[in-house]
Amino acid sequence: KHVPTLKGPFRIVSFERSKFVLKPLNGDKEFKVPHRRLRKYAAGEESVEELRKISAKDEDEFIVEKILSKRYGGKKKIEFKVRWAGYGPEEDQWLPWSQVKDLEAMDKFLEANIRLKNKIEDGTMNL
Repeated sequence: KHVPTLKGPFRIVSFERSKFVLKPLNGDKEFKVPHRRLRKYAAGEESVEELRKISAKDEDEFIVEKILSKRYGGKKKIEFKVRWAGYGPEEDQWLPWSQVKDLEAMDKFLEANIRLKNKIEDGTMNL
């Protein structure tokens, strides 16, 4: 009665003492749930990426689909233009390094922009 309802999709991490350890596709927090509280999800042809988008909409969480470009903002600090998954170009947004540095999309952007990657690694970029 007082246990919160969790919305998925979740990935099953392990099974411990009659409880499943679940991890959301869009997060790191793990939940231990008794097997009797789980309901089977009948997945269709959805890919893992599509399930992440569904999960993000359920949790008011946003996923960066792609880093589009860079610019120098205030005090010449670098900012990155992001495209949000499930949203169009009119919703693109400029974000500082601190908010995008750990994203998979940033890793891909830096792989395509080797000179920028080298400046960041050398510490010569104003972040």
